[in-house]
Amino acid sequence: MIEPMIYAGLPAEKQTKISKNSDLVFEVIQKTMGYSKADLIGKGRNTLLVDCRIFFSWILRERLKCTLVHIAKQLKRDHTTIMYYFEVFDIRLQNEPVFRRNYEAVLAEFGRRL
Repeated sequence: MIEPMIYAGLPAEKQTKISKNSDLVFEVIQKTMGYSKADLIGKGRNTLLVDCRIFFSWILRERLKCTLVHIAKQLKRDHTTIMYYFEVFDIRLQNEPVFRRNYEAVLAEFGRRL
């Protein structure tokens, strides 16, 4: 099987693990929030969809220690978009109860899947 993301110099087993982890987070987002992988990598810009992209990015970065470039490739976005997601995450988490509730639901489902 050919992996969609190939990292030069990274052993094949680590490359497979990175792809599987990303797929797991896509599945968690779909189950919890109802947005598919195609939705997340698409061009939609409604608030809840963007929130899901932020959750995806945050989990990959903070829980799975993925790079900004990897996250950006998974979402077909520029790495600066991912940087912006991290800038607004804490502010929104503190000030928007719905954002916080949705993030906690996604994180709880992710925790059950590990």
